[in-house]
Amino acid sequence: MSLIEPGPIESRFRDNAYKLYKRFINVENSVHRTHYEAMEARLMKQGPAAPFTLPPEAVLEKVIQALTSKRPQPRYYVTFPTYFFGVLKRFLSTRGIDWLMSMVSGGGKR
Repeated sequence: MSLIEPGPIESRFRDNAYKLYKRFINVENSVHRTHYEAMEARLMKQGPAAPFTLPPEAVLEKVIQALTSKRPQPRYYVTFPTYFFGVLKRFLSTRGIDWLMSMVSGGGKR
């Protein structure tokens, strides 16, 4: 069994999330209005959502590699961030990785 760790990949996720957000969330009457407005800005952003974003074919290459290998690896990293965090896992504790992820993602303020 192998795990494909894609990282940031081009997709229609933000488009689909925005449609459902508009359908189910009443921003004007919410106590979380400022948070929703910030989220809306992220969902509406044009172009890649994150640095190092790759096309879906990058994931396909790793899937084919895993399926055709005589001895598949346990993990296949696709983008630079997944390789980077794979290396960090060797040096940091789970708590250290969680702290770093929190800092990288804005400390929960996004």
